[in-house]
Parts: sequence; structure tokens; C-alpha cells
Amino acid sequence: MNSFTTPPGSDTFPILSAQALRQLEEKAASQGISYAEMMERAGKALADRIQSHLPLQSSHSILFLVGPGNNGGDGLVAARELASHTHHRVSACFLRQRDDPLARQAAHAGVESLCAVQKDALKRLAQWTANADVIVDALFGIGLRLPLPEDAVQMLRTVRNALSDRLSQPPSYVELTQPIPTQSAPYLIAVDCPSGFDVDTGAHDPHILRADETMTFLSPKPGFFRENSAPFVGRITVATLGVTERFAEADLAAHRLITANSLRKRLPVRSNFSDKRSNGSVLIIAGCQQYIGAIALAARAAQRCGAGLIHIACPSAAREVLAGQLLEAVWLPIPDQGAFSPRSIPIIQDRLPRVDAVVLGPGMGLAAETLDFLSALLDTRLPPLVIDADGLNLCAQRPDWFKRLPPSAVITPHQREFARLSGLSLAEIQSNRWELATRYSTVWDVTLLLKGAYTVIASPNRPNAVLPFQLAALATAGTGDALSGIISAFLAQGCEAEEAAIAGGILHALAGIQAEERVGSARSVIASDVIDALGAAFSQLESGSV
Repeated sequence: MNSFTTPPGSDTFPILSAQALRQLEEKAASQGISYAEMMERAGKALADRIQSHLPLQSSHSILFLVGPGNNGGDGLVAARELASHTHHRVSACFLRQRDDPLARQAAHAGVESLCAVQKDALKRLAQWTANADVIVDALFGIGLRLPLPEDAVQMLRTVRNALSDRLSQPPSYVELTQPIPTQSAPYLIAVDCPSGFDVDTGAHDPHILRADETMTFLSPKPGFFRENSAPFVGRITVATLGVTERFAEADLAAHRLITANSLRKRLPVRSNFSDKRSNGSVLIIAGCQQYIGAIALAARAAQRCGAGLIHIACPSAAREVLAGQLLEAVWLPIPDQGAFSPRSIPIIQDRLPRVDAVVLGPGMGLAAETLDFLSALLDTRLPPLVIDADGLNLCAQRPDWFKRLPPSAVITPHQREFARLSGLSLAEIQSNRWELATRYSTVWDVTLLLKGAYTVIASPNRPNAVLPFQLAALATAGTGDALSGIISAFLAQGCEAEEAAIAGGILHALAGIQAEERVGSARSVIASDVIDALGAAFSQLESGSV
């Protein structure tokens, strides 16, 4: 799902390393926003976020785990605010003794505290954990170097064991006609990052607590987006503290998070005075006898995203099946029966002057004559182009494929397709997705959309765009075909390659969320559900409800 909560109106965020964040803090401090003021803002934002999870006019138990540094200071400000302005029972367990103004202010506001080094303190911490509705992990932030110190390990182990005991308590009764009742877990919020987490690499200590949510300050951190670390971060809330917008410079970040809010600005204008040709024409070159559905998925997605006219070039075996289903499309009389061959090139060349974008590859198959077809097609002057699926697999068999692309080409590989194109292993790609996307978008001179959780879009001489979605609903056959159709529609309506890829990726994800909500489970979503949800995704954007 969309795993980010951002301030209203926020469109993009730099994704900053620990070193870049320190530079940003220093710049803010030198220009009038002191470290103490940033801590106040962080703590108050955290208190507001915690309160948003709890019913108004009610009393809950909130436990803070407080470290010795600035991360603990953020937690103490939040604890003070909650104790001062709500009915909640607020407690704090200090890793080490603190006798500073923030600790004294929290105590004055009514925060009950203990220090982990005191006698029987860990036993009391276990009791507090057993009764907490919210647990706030404010032990260590971005400055920690792994591994965790032993006193922190003991404290976190105490909390984990108490949580495990709490969740494993057997129910007092079982109703045979109903699910077994279970005791709900507390909501766990990490402050800036989970304690024991390397924000640059995603490496983490084995004793780390798994957060339901991380409230992070100034910017998202690179380590949040790693497959092996994202589950420990949970949902991510970004609080910029009034600093990032004023002082973050483009050269601080090689990567930027693009939120759904930004898509409204990226959508092509659709005039009531437009016609089918002014709304763009797309030519879809796809399919073979075995893979017919890919054609329909790409075409329907392009139609649903506003392309005024869809032309389809596919082998006649596929055309005979689909012509009665895609009533709005224009069909090219391709002579090939089961798979593309160079015989079809003249007919496609004749149509190219009348189209604004081309989709190449979905379901084309890997026949030798299809490879000859693709080679001949790439020697043709082409409009803006999206290459996906078998189009990419065929390109991987031609070492010079990228030298033959038109300007503004977009490629949309998943990790295995990227491995075939680049010659890299899957392990190399998985461990270094962003940097490799940057490198190869430059080498190949393309806009490269690398699909997967937290899709990354790389264009030459630009910071990477990272999309804030991880969606199991999209992990099913045909959703990539739909994405290529979506992007082609935006290209046909005049978007530049990077803008079309970003807009397409965001809309595709929003439609995936809508589809999951409609069918009730990510397991049950199919590609057609995603396409059918595109209208609702547009409506969501246009109403400002994302």
C-alpha cells in the first residue's frame, strides 16, 4: 500500500543520507532555526501523530523508550506535550540517567519515569509494556553505529519478550463458531528511525523492534526502501519541521520521493474542445499466438488514461480473437499469422506518421523472426517509445540495442528483465537498485522505470524519482502490460518521457490500491481489475483526496 504520510500539499522530498541530513541541520541552525527549536518541532509533530491514532477524550497508556541523545530528546518533548495536553497516562523508561531540562520538563508535566539501570527497572518496564496502548521507540536515531550497546539490547529484549508474552496469552474462552479472540498489540512508533537501524544502508541490529510506523524528520532515509529493512520501518510519516522546504538543496540528494499529490500537476490538460487526435494516438505493437491478452491489457489501459485513438499491430491470430472485444481500436492488417516478422515492417512504417507514441513488446514472444522484426523496427524513425516485456528480452539479445532508440524512449523492466539487459545478477540489482538505475539510464540514454516495491525512475542527469508504494496487488501477470499502456497515453498527450513515467507509475499504483479495496484482498487482484480502477484513481486525484 501507499506507505507514506506527508504534510498537506507536499509533492516531493529529497531522500537524504545521514551526512546530508547533518549538513541540512547545520545550514538551518546557521540561519536561525536552532537545534533546540528543531527538537521542539519534532517532538510536537510526534505528539500530534500519536494523538491522531487515539480516540479523542479518552485515556490510554503511552510508553516512551528514551535514549541519551537527541532522539531521546524528541521523545521527551512529545511525552511532555501528551502529558500536558491530554488525558493519557504517559511513562518513560530512560536507557541511561538524564538530568537535563527536557527530562525535568517531562517530569513536571506528569510523565512517570524510571531508568533501566535502577534495581528491578526492567521488571517494571515489562509491566509497562504489557499494559501500553502505544510504545514510542526514541532510543537512538541516525547517529547510531551498529551494533547496539549491550544496555540497549537488554532494554529492547525486555520489551520484545513482554510483547511476545502479551500476544501469546491464551483466551479465557473459545467460541467454536467464532474466531478465537486475540489480545491486540500496542501500536509501536519509531522516532526518526527504529533504534538499531542504519538509515543509509538499511542494515539493522537483530534486536531491533519492528515498528508499525516511523515518524521521520526532515526527509525519508535511503535505508527505508530496502526489501530486508522496510518491514521494520512500517508506515512512514515525514515531518519536514519547516526546514527541508527552506534549506534543502538539489545537490544534497541523488534521489527524491515523489508523492501522489504531485500527479495532479503532471496530468495533461484535457480540454472540452479537444478531439480524438488532439488527445493523442498510440500504436501498440504487441502479442503473438501464445500471448494475446497482453495486447488487450496495454490497449485498454491506454484508452482509460485518455489516449484519443489506439492503433494495434499484432499477428492475425491474435487480431481475430480480440477485434470483437476492443471495439474502439484501429487494427493494422499485419500479414504475420502467429508471430511478428520483418514482413510487417512496411505496414507499420506507413502508420507511424499518424501516431504520437508507440508501445513495443508486451506478449511478443521470443521467436527468431520476431527478433529480426524488432531489429528492423529499431532502424525506423520512431515517435516516443515505451519498451516492455518481450521487447526488452529481445533487446537484450542485441548488444547495441540502446544505440538505436529514438529520443525520449522509456523502458520499464522488472528486475529479471533488467538483469538480462545489463548482464548483472539479480543479487547485484536487489542490493543496489537506485545506483544501477542511475548508471544504466545514463549509459543507455533512456528513462528507466525499474518496477517493484518503491519503483524507481531514472533519467540522465536527473535525481532518481522514487515512488512511495509497495503493493502486493500489482504482483500479478499483466499489470506491467497495463503500465506500458498508461505511460504511452501520457506520452501521446504531450508529456516528456520522465514525466510520463512518473505519472504512469503513480496512477498505476493508485489504481492498484483501488482495485484491492474493490475486490477485498491483494491476493485476488488481477490486471483487469487495475485497469477497471483507473477511472476511480483519476477521480481520487482530481478531487484532491490522495
